[in-house]
Amino acid sequence: MKKFLVMAVFGLAGLAAFAGTCVVTRISLVSTDGTHKTFAGQLDNTSGVNILQHNFVVAFLDSGNNVLETKSVSGCLRSIPNGSSDYFSAVSISAASVVSTGLARVAFDSTFRVGTTSSQNVSLTNVTANRNTTVTPSTLTVGGKITNNSGTALISPNVCIVVRTSLGNVLITATTSTGDIAASGSTTFTSTITVPNDSTASTVDIWVDGLDSSSNPTTPQSFLGYTVTTGGTATKLSFSTQPVGGVAINTNFGTMPVVSILDVNNAVVTTGTDATKVVTLSILASSVPASPVTTLTCTSGLSVTAVAGIAAFTGCQVNHADPNIQLTASASSLPSINSATFGINPGAATALAFAPGTPAGAVSQVAFTTQPVVNVVDANGDIVWTGTNSNASITLTLTGAPGTGALAGCTAAVPAVAGVATFTTCSVNLSGSKTLTATTTGLTTNTATSASFIVSPGAATKLAINQPSGAGTGVIFTPTQPIVTVQDAAGNTVTTSTASITLTSSGGTLACTANPVAAVGGIATFAGCKITGAGSWTITAASAPLTSATTAAPIVITP
Repeated sequence: MKKFLVMAVFGLAGLAAFAGTCVVTRISLVSTDGTHKTFAGQLDNTSGVNILQHNFVVAFLDSGNNVLETKSVSGCLRSIPNGSSDYFSAVSISAASVVSTGLARVAFDSTFRVGTTSSQNVSLTNVTANRNTTVTPSTLTVGGKITNNSGTALISPNVCIVVRTSLGNVLITATTSTGDIAASGSTTFTSTITVPNDSTASTVDIWVDGLDSSSNPTTPQSFLGYTVTTGGTATKLSFSTQPVGGVAINTNFGTMPVVSILDVNNAVVTTGTDATKVVTLSILASSVPASPVTTLTCTSGLSVTAVAGIAAFTGCQVNHADPNIQLTASASSLPSINSATFGINPGAATALAFAPGTPAGAVSQVAFTTQPVVNVVDANGDIVWTGTNSNASITLTLTGAPGTGALAGCTAAVPAVAGVATFTTCSVNLSGSKTLTATTTGLTTNTATSASFIVSPGAATKLAINQPSGAGTGVIFTPTQPIVTVQDAAGNTVTTSTASITLTSSGGTLACTANPVAAVGGIATFAGCKITGAGSWTITAASAPLTSATTAAPIVITP
């Protein structure tokens, strides 16, 4: 570690009061292109005053102590409070001798002034420092999050990045800027630095400073000693290149997916067994319809062995169009990840098709649990979400037995949105097996029929009774005995009902083989019924809380 006195440039305005000393320490001399001419150092302020708005003038010497050049270098920080340090790095136009530092002195230039710094409370979190050694010279990507914990805004903050060697010497510095940070606000930063060839980037110090509302520099805040990583044990996957569609089916994606294997610090794992894991691609099932089945193929295969932590896929395509496709990447012992959403374009609209499983859950006079959805599709059966006829107007009609019944709640035409017409509040009154027909205009095939579905009876609300045949007093009705049906509000037989039903007559004495009788399949069939007592009598069927039923006409009982 070399130490040099820093010579201030005297005679400049405002410098007469500065008589203190600054010391350059922790110098590194490293190579960027095979010649040792990159210098970096730490400037310790022991002057007793705060130094503001400073730049350095660096003089370079060759091994014979001849001045090669002078260069103006910006400090990494805006200010150097008394007792703290600033950092610099500089590159000479000439190669320095290996046996000489090649650095004569560092002086302040005309921007030098002294003053006060404004306190500012900021914190640095989520710091990462990842070195990419697969390129020459290698690069170091540094990032993190800045949070302003003070009650005032931090104006025009700078982030000073100081990269140190394993010996603690300053290797290289870099400065990046962010936007203003409001009180209690935060922002993120990232910076990529070219690291000299023959050096070891061991740790990173990060400093943040800015300006207060009066444009005075704030006291630098630090995050010190973050360890540089070059890829270790794999912990996760990342789509370093996202797939891009925008093409037709059975056509290679516009951009092929590339998956990286990362360590805990988001560095690519370039060596070891983790760097050669097999990465497998698949379609995220929830991103595409279950039918028709969308299939992914790649000429590279769906499983690719990573090279230096990178798995590159080629010739990937799918057989069905969709605007919201996502891929899933997986590898052994690592969590799977999903890609960004991309689309594969459909063909021209040719027909209609009911979405699978619609409609469903039909109960008499109750809106379907799953309402009808009708798609405008191309010749491949894919939804046409854009272009001509993607907004076609679609109507529904009902067919089925026993008795068609009536479709309610959705008899008006519905325009498709992005190729999908979604109906709401559809219901049917009569139970039984039904189908829906969708109709539009302007397509090669303008109609589509749904799969058959069952409309079930609603809740039991009432009873219905047939008209038994009359007979003489005390004579069993013949040939028609009373039959009582449990019905819903629309008159459908509630086939699940086992209600106990009791018959009474308006006169005479009614007797049956059994009374009451439990319904079977919603129907109570009576036997051996007769009335003793001549006259014209009605029969009433009752089962609380259902609405009772009375025969439509009197039953004539003769003497």
